[in-house]
Amino acid sequence: TELNRIASTTQFNGMNLLDGSFSNVELQVGADVGQKVMFGVANADNATLGSFQLTSTVETVGTESTNSAGALTQAGNDTHASAKSALDALYNSAADYTLKGSFGTKTASVNAGADARDVAAAFNAVSNTTGVNATAITRTRIEHITGADTFTFTLQGKSTTSSTVTFTIADVDDISAAKDAINAVSGSTGIIAKMVDGDKSKIDLVQEEGYDIIIGDVTASSTNTAVTVDTSGPPASAAGATLTAGAAHGFKVGDIVTYGKGGTVLTNLTDGAEYRVDSVASTTTFTLTATDGTAHTYGGGGGHASDTFTRLNGIQFKAMTASNTDGTLSTGATATLNTNNDSTAFVGQVTLNSHKNFTVASGNAANHFATDTSAQTTDLNTVGSIDMKTVIGSSRALSIIDSALQMIDQSRSQMGALNNRLESTVDNLSNITVKTEASLARIMDADFAQETTELSKSQVLSQAATAMLAQANQQPQNVLRLLQAG
Repeated sequence: TELNRIASTTQFNGMNLLDGSFSNVELQVGADVGQKVMFGVANADNATLGSFQLTSTVETVGTESTNSAGALTQAGNDTHASAKSALDALYNSAADYTLKGSFGTKTASVNAGADARDVAAAFNAVSNTTGVNATAITRTRIEHITGADTFTFTLQGKSTTSSTVTFTIADVDDISAAKDAINAVSGSTGIIAKMVDGDKSKIDLVQEEGYDIIIGDVTASSTNTAVTVDTSGPPASAAGATLTAGAAHGFKVGDIVTYGKGGTVLTNLTDGAEYRVDSVASTTTFTLTATDGTAHTYGGGGGHASDTFTRLNGIQFKAMTASNTDGTLSTGATATLNTNNDSTAFVGQVTLNSHKNFTVASGNAANHFATDTSAQTTDLNTVGSIDMKTVIGSSRALSIIDSALQMIDQSRSQMGALNNRLESTVDNLSNITVKTEASLARIMDADFAQETTELSKSQVLSQAATAMLAQANQQPQNVLRLLQAG
């Protein structure tokens, strides 16, 4: 790249200046031994310039888990209010964050139940001292809607009250009606819905300010008829063993179904538990996984001719997390909401940026960045890692470039400060030289005014002495003349 070319080729007097080799250089700044300064310039290539970043952990409540039999265990909340309360309870009032770095130590204070927006605001309140800036965003995804039906739920984002969302799905492979219904209340929630590129069965929900996203009281207007599956001659034990219904089942990949035993349970399935339809090879056959999509082994024994599977009309949500190193989005915990477990909530993700390295430690284990109080370290995301092919990549690029510019500004300020010091030193040494030469001239050169005065004085004295001597010589001659005259 151009940055690397500049870094590797910029020279002065045969020395490379920007490739990291110009370091610990001694510059003499005085006339005596030891009067020197050390100086260096950091590497300016695209693997060095960038942003030191740290992201928080995305957490949610009402998520599901599976037991050893692959059965769904829902920890969901039964009301919108309880989901919000459960999410708030994840964060303690003592979880103030201690920032440490080249700036020293500073504390970002937060309250109990703080959302990502509150945490980002706490860090930005001390950014003038720390140089650490924070942003917050909340993301979740509607991964799948199981069953064509009319759904209603409450949705809350930036508003203190919830909004009601109602929509009808005619085809679970095209849930754009849900997107339109969510966007219809975005003025209150601040939550924007967007179809996942290339897949009309998934919707990404984004709250750009970092408020919690709370989904509650999900209801479907209808229920489904149980489909009878004869498992008395059980399929061989395998992950995703094929099950065959007596008639067309109407299932689609991603549907959540409830297993009901007719007698003896099929080996490794649980009566009344929920599973995910993994594949549909024909109108009468299907396979299962755990509800989170992980492989599950079942079959090989048990089973009954009257076993049933009933599709559960509901909405499956997944948490969304951005990687701290490359910004890639990935799905996390799953919450499948229906009439029985109808509410969940998602906290946003905080991203901290600085052009200098730093650490963050919380005063309580119930915090946004870790499960304990240990210091969390940053990752250096460099200019060379920028990928602007996506909106997320472009947004990430802005923070990296901003920090890279701050790194360059810091180097320039250090060089400017040194240049000012050298100019001051040169001026001082020049002044010393001038005054030394003036002193030497005063010592070694004649003082013409004084010497002229002394010369004049000497000449006057010499002339006076000569005149007096001449008069003294005249006196004997005058006496002789008198004698001769007598």
